[in-house]
Amino acid sequence: MLQRSFLYVRRIVASKPKRIVSPDVAIYKFPLPAVTSILNRITGTVLTLGLFAISGPVLYDPASISNIVTWIHQNEVLLVLTKLSLSYAFIYHTVAGLRHFWWDFGNTGLNSIEEMDRSSRFVFFVPILLAIICAFVKISGREDEK
Repeated sequence: MLQRSFLYVRRIVASKPKRIVSPDVAIYKFPLPAVTSILNRITGTVLTLGLFAISGPVLYDPASISNIVTWIHQNEVLLVLTKLSLSYAFIYHTVAGLRHFWWDFGNTGLNSIEEMDRSSRFVFFVPILLAIICAFVKISGREDEK
């Protein structure tokens, strides 16, 4: 009996046209303020998970941090990618957090859609530029470069 009802439901489902069930998130275009808010949450999560990923080995063996740093410095591409991703996450999360602070405690600004879009473009693009600059800055004075 159960098998027969399953086949009946399967036949009914197969006979219906294939349509997207509304509301489907994929059909909506998120506005830039929503994208920047989601990205702020993602960068905060990535920074937290990265902190836990690094602190675990360091708590087990404090010398392991120097091994991790040495391993990253051995490959120039890995070094630039690490600096780019960390600096972008830190800068983006800081700038977006300052904007939220401004929204919460500021008496002016962000009263219209245009102001929100303008601040969202600032929050989205300025950290990209600053992260690229930070990724290619080389700090001299390390002992192994002498």
